[in-house]
Amino acid sequence: MRIDGRLPAIVVAAALLLLAAAGVAYAVVWGTSTTPSASQPGGAGVAATDTSRADTAQVPEVLWSADMEDGSLRAWYAPETSAVGDFGGGEFTSGGGETSASDEQAHSGAWSAKLTLATELGGARLFRWREFRAERDLTQRVWMFIPEAYRLTGDASDGRYWNITQLKSRTENLDRNDPIWFVNLTNEDGELVPQLVWWPRTLEGPHRDQSGFRRYTNEGARVPVGNWFELTTRVRQSNEFDGIVEVSVNGETIFSVGDVRTAYRSCTYDDWCTDQHWSVNNYSDGLSPAPAEIFVDDAVIERATG
Repeated sequence: MRIDGRLPAIVVAAALLLLAAAGVAYAVVWGTSTTPSASQPGGAGVAATDTSRADTAQVPEVLWSADMEDGSLRAWYAPETSAVGDFGGGEFTSGGGETSASDEQAHSGAWSAKLTLATELGGARLFRWREFRAERDLTQRVWMFIPEAYRLTGDASDGRYWNITQLKSRTENLDRNDPIWFVNLTNEDGELVPQLVWWPRTLEGPHRDQSGFRRYTNEGARVPVGNWFELTTRVRQSNEFDGIVEVSVNGETIFSVGDVRTAYRSCTYDDWCTDQHWSVNNYSDGLSPAPAEIFVDDAVIERATG
């Protein structure tokens, strides 16, 4: 029954009670640290909402993608097709690392990118920076295939890393160009265990009044061997301490840190004063056996939502 075209107050109240009863459950996954000073990363939890709200969820806007289906890595340079003009990313190798398009493995279609360390160590990296100069809050999704649980052979006292994705940053005067955060893999009894690493030794961070190397761990997190998996990172860029870094594997959040720095200060390209670069990598100071290979497919950068 309506009164003057309106629902009675008792009906409205009952409807509100029903909505409250349908509250959404959520789970929070935290990263922890192997160092006491980073034992409370200060990140905001990530809520996994139920599927009843999927129809009203905002669809992320895709800003860039690469599926290698033209048999090349040209999409990584877009809007150019090579390292000329106003290119927005590309291939960067060091120490004998190699990048190529490959039809040996594919997550979809017939082609992927192949990142190879031919002699145990080096760097094979695929970068993007154009989107990070246009948008502050971004999500990067990429499918990866690691055919073997490679052993890390670098000097444990001065390295031993395996960097598979990173957030890099340059200073405004270009005197520093460093990884700030990266996802590291270790081999523990034949299983690949991801870690979230804050790399800088002297830059204040990741949180205010902190400094020095940090390594965040999650005891239950694993990266599959011999199967495609989706690695997702989200970053809210910051040269101060209001940034966010989140990492997910196959849709499960394994690290989430907030109120952190993600970059050096540089006002050359954007109003938030960072010069942030993202890359997917096969980058290590020693992997065995050689050659060590990673395949990458269906890479996407989206405007972050939520």
